[in-house]
Parts: sequence; structure tokens; C-alpha cells
Amino acid sequence: MARPKASDQHWHRIFHQGSVEAYEAHDYRDFYYRVDVRGKRPKYFWGENAYSDYQRYASDELVTF
Repeated sequence: MARPKASDQHWHRIFHQGSVEAYEAHDYRDFYYRVDVRGKRPKYFWGENAYSDYQRYASDELVTF
């Protein structure tokens, strides 16, 4: 199955902290995620590892050095 178009999805915000927001696609729960970081382009995660991948990315973006 090919990744669906992001613009065709209805996104539900599932996480928000500081400048990081994470969204889950309504029709593809547990398989399609979007992470928005202020000042960066949205990053999309698709597939069976999407859940852990989006969490890792969001966590890394929250860490400040």
C-alpha cells in the first residue's frame, strides 16, 4: 500500500508541547503521523514503525542543548 496524500487526510492532534505538535491521520490510525516543529517543515511517518518513529523524532526535537 502506498502512502496516502497528506493533504487528503483529516489530522487529529495527539501531542503538543512547546514548539512541537504531533498529529495522527483519522483514517490510518497507528500507521500515519505528522510532526510539526515551529520553524521547520512538517515531517511525516508512515507504516508499521510510524508510531515509534514519530515519538522518537518528537522527543529529539524537544531536547534542547
